[in-house]
Amino acid sequence: MSDYIANTLIALVICAATLVCGIGISTTLSTSAKAETMSINESMDQLEKLYNELYTFHKSPNFHKWGYGTPGKGDWADRVRDISKDKKLKAYIKTLVPEPVETEFLFQPIGPMFLWQLGRHYMSHDGHESKYTLGVKNKFEKLFKLHKSNKK
Repeated sequence: MSDYIANTLIALVICAATLVCGIGISTTLSTSAKAETMSINESMDQLEKLYNELYTFHKSPNFHKWGYGTPGKGDWADRVRDISKDKKLKAYIKTLVPEPVETEFLFQPIGPMFLWQLGRHYMSHDGHESKYTLGVKNKFEKLFKLHKSNKK
């Protein structure tokens, strides 16, 4: 009977850790469906919101330790992944900022998944800026500025 209790406790601890850290759980199941029906303006607003959110936690020691599993931040990566599936948004971004960003091995056009990569870079570099992060930040800021001027 004690093995049963021990195994049950272990299972409960694993479940609790999964819920607290957001490991393997997507809390935004409907977001990808929403991404398909959002207007370009709504998608750009969501992208800018995600960009700004990154800068609220990119220097956090918890983020550097737990990454995207940081309690309260796990859905951020899911939302970035979901909005990156928006083909209309990616095409629109390419019209505003067609020049690519230099990555480690490639030159790629800026897109929503660069937010995820930017966060990953901050996570592995204790939140410090680098040539890469400054380049990506400049592209995003240029993108948001051009979009706002197009909305007028």
